[in-house]
Amino acid sequence: MKTIFTILFASLLYTSVLAQGYPMPEPNVFIGETIDATIYPNPVTESRFAISSSEEIQSIEIMNVIGQTLVKKDNEYQRLNDNVIYLDNFEKGLYLVKITFSVSPNTPVIKKMLVK
Repeated sequence: MKTIFTILFASLLYTSVLAQGYPMPEPNVFIGETIDATIYPNPVTESRFAISSSEEIQSIEIMNVIGQTLVKKDNEYQRLNDNVIYLDNFEKGLYLVKITFSVSPNTPVIKKMLVK
């Protein structure tokens, strides 16, 4: 009986979400599952850093703290999970790195990065 109730509740919730016009989750990404990436080294002390993830990275965007895009790199070959970014003439400070993944392009991850 408990299983039938759970299935019925999940079905009603799913129907309610569709009726309200919410977008469905991206394929291969389950509700509640998060994709993560690692920035290293962080803090950045040289003129380059790398981003690594278990998922395929579609694009990387570096922004200042007020949201202005300073660098945008698209993964042209769609094969790399490790991306090296070179920082030319970046001042010391805090930056935001927006990472978009191929499996879920509508749900990017935003990480903080410190340049020393």
